[in-house]
Amino acid sequence: MTLTAGTRLGPYEILSPLGAGGMGEVYRARDTRLKREVAIKILPEAFAQDAGRLARFQREAEALAALNHPNIAHIHGLEESEGIRALVLELVPGETLADRIARGPLPLDDALDVARQIALALEAAHERGIVHRDLKPANVKITPEGTIKVLDFGLAKALSSDGSSPDVTSSPTMTAAATQAGVVIGTAAYMSPEQARGKSVDRRADVWAFGALLYEMLSGRKAFEGETVSDTLAAVLKTDPDWARLPPSTPPHVRAVLRRCLERDRDRRLRDIGDVRLELDEARAEPAAEPARARRVGWGLAAAGLVLGALLGVLAAARLRPRGEAAPHFAMRRLTELPGPELHPDLSPDGRSLVYTSAAGGNRDIYLLRVGGDRAINLTASSSDDDQQAAISPDGETIVFRSERDGGGLFLMGLTGESVRRLTNGGYDPAWSPDGKRIAYTMEAVKDPYSREGISELWTADVASGKTTRLLPGDAVQPAWSPDGKWIAYWSNPGGQRDLGIVAAHGGDPRPLTNDQATDWSPEWSPDGAWLYFSSDRGGGMDLWRLRIDVGSGRAEGSPQRVTSGVRSLAAARFSSDGRRLTVMAYDRTAEIALFQVAADAPETLRPVGTLRPQSAHWCAPSPDARWLSCATTGSPEDLILMRTDGSELRRLTNDTYKDRVAFWSPDGEWIGFNSTRSGKWDLWAIRPDGAGLRRLTDLSETSFAVWSPNGRELILESNNGKAFFRIDSTRTTDVRSARRLLLPGGLKQLEPLAWSPADRVVGAQRDALRSGDLESLGVWDLQANTYRRFDLSVAGRTFGSVAGWLPDGRRFIARLRDGIAMVDSDSGTWRILRPGVPSDFLRMTADGRTLLVESERLDSDVWMLEREAP
Repeated sequence: MTLTAGTRLGPYEILSPLGAGGMGEVYRARDTRLKREVAIKILPEAFAQDAGRLARFQREAEALAALNHPNIAHIHGLEESEGIRALVLELVPGETLADRIARGPLPLDDALDVARQIALALEAAHERGIVHRDLKPANVKITPEGTIKVLDFGLAKALSSDGSSPDVTSSPTMTAAATQAGVVIGTAAYMSPEQARGKSVDRRADVWAFGALLYEMLSGRKAFEGETVSDTLAAVLKTDPDWARLPPSTPPHVRAVLRRCLERDRDRRLRDIGDVRLELDEARAEPAAEPARARRVGWGLAAAGLVLGALLGVLAAARLRPRGEAAPHFAMRRLTELPGPELHPDLSPDGRSLVYTSAAGGNRDIYLLRVGGDRAINLTASSSDDDQQAAISPDGETIVFRSERDGGGLFLMGLTGESVRRLTNGGYDPAWSPDGKRIAYTMEAVKDPYSREGISELWTADVASGKTTRLLPGDAVQPAWSPDGKWIAYWSNPGGQRDLGIVAAHGGDPRPLTNDQATDWSPEWSPDGAWLYFSSDRGGGMDLWRLRIDVGSGRAEGSPQRVTSGVRSLAAARFSSDGRRLTVMAYDRTAEIALFQVAADAPETLRPVGTLRPQSAHWCAPSPDARWLSCATTGSPEDLILMRTDGSELRRLTNDTYKDRVAFWSPDGEWIGFNSTRSGKWDLWAIRPDGAGLRRLTDLSETSFAVWSPNGRELILESNNGKAFFRIDSTRTTDVRSARRLLLPGGLKQLEPLAWSPADRVVGAQRDALRSGDLESLGVWDLQANTYRRFDLSVAGRTFGSVAGWLPDGRRFIARLRDGIAMVDSDSGTWRILRPGVPSDFLRMTADGRTLLVESERLDSDVWMLEREAP
């Protein structure tokens, strides 16, 4: 429908047309009430005939209107008049990015400035769960002042028929202009491969489109081109951009960012636009690459200074080493792709072979694989015991590995599995010294009765004699020798937070290398000893990082640098001796959730009612009405999500860099409690199911387990790893001064509260102090009498503290035993297996005891090769 100047649409007077596209006709208009000019976008006529679609669009528009950012064009509202429905938008002056690119490539500084502002807009929207889905130069405005405004945010989803915008035909631009030659190519050229294939779309699609925009700004040409829409989509799916079109002065760091944004496999693509922005910020400080011709012209002038420069370089090489040099870029390729996990990869010094652990044959065995080959050799097939954690010696001739054979310990064998002999009694995480004469490893000592972790001590063993020496009595895991043999790096777990540390190889006082809220593990030295590579969840992802180490003092210098981005998780890095190849383990956890109905008259009969397999989610708990599940996302960042039990809808509750875990519902369904690090330490927080009302419930020291009272007005929680218990009022924010401290019944030093019955009794798990008695037991804590009754469930094996909740009678509860799901009678202390052999890692029950959730996790991991690309 075309409107003429002077037409009134409610309080808006049409002034002139601005343009037309797949999302409707756009007009300049005057707001007669607020005396300002706005943009009016007339919605397609299909909306007038589809009430359901219009109602869904109303909800989407409300969410989009909540976006308030200086780089996002604002939605003022919806307007309807005489059957015409329109969006009222901010009128942004200036030209589009498409107009600017039409005049030629942007200078590097200008392109990075524009890119940064676009990234800030995307970052703000992604934090609210909104994906653009149709990012292209025509949807970016540059104001006369140089401010960037991103237009049409989220409208690709809002205007689609079902709200999902999963494929090319769901793009409004594609749909409306599909018959016009040359019109839709602009949209198709920016579609991610998954969108072009009709798959689901998430924020990584915006990362792809952002990379395509940045490439075009720098080169003046589209990253993907074709004569027709089909040709363009084929280019997106099959060909790489012509990297030679980028200006020769483009910094290497910018080139690396572009490659990682335009990675077809979205699991390997940069997953967060905030990471892209940070990478580009670093690139802006990086000197531009010098064109070849300029280098030749300057060579004659530089020759006279070579001798003096060389002398100064010898004297000051360490000082002149650039502190801020960019992390190297690695190309990734998968080496193993078998069902189940391949663990603990170790690369031979020549980079041609690797060993890893797999349970493909039943037991855990050690396999040898030629890099690039597809047939691995089982080196320990003759043993019926578990063998794992293999490491190849510096000369490539011997393998040390951990085994359960003959009581357990570290063993040595030849590279092809021959001549097995014991080295130590006990121990794990073996690492060779650079000269191949000693092996550092971890020994678990007496288990700390108040924590979940054992006390892991650092030891060394002499390869020739087998003599062992305790090097570090404190907590230390996964030791790694520096190439010069002077230092051993490791990670430790003080206070439940993994940090990196270092100690001299001859012993002495340890010193921290990292000490922050990030989780750091799996250290590995670069062959030159200048960098310590490690896995970390810092920066909102499970990726590989590196930290510069002063080789003389063993101290960290500067801040950690990200090496990979967008990988689901990384661990166990191993370098080849030339530093060109690096093996890592990338893994993912997937959960299977089964829901059972518990009959009131026959609770021993569990009736299956459904099964879900959520992607990248675990620790799920059912809402009181059993219609929703609250879950934590796997990997990093750890966020909370909601999904319907029928799988029809998914919502994100939190979306930030903090860790949010183990959500649980209040009995009335009004609140979801969860553990989070958003206060700088683990504390208890609560949020409403619609994502509103986020509030901190506790200000205690390292709060962990918590249970809600049946009436929903109180919480019992533990702090300091079970050393203190508090009963708090859950209706308001509280701190340690207003919380009531509870004393455990006599003889108890630690208890994990797991479920609270209407009779004011709490079922909890108790842990024994010594590893030799490392069986968890269950018991019931009567809050009124302050007594504790412990049940002997050792016949059934461990319970691992997994308790679903109380049955409606308030006498029996559901727990997980090794044999399956069990029902325990708290009065008689008897128990019975309800469903034998059911794998269950996590149990939860609704507050009324009518629905049981059984979650089992599957770990799948593969070995990847990272090959360093030439700068």
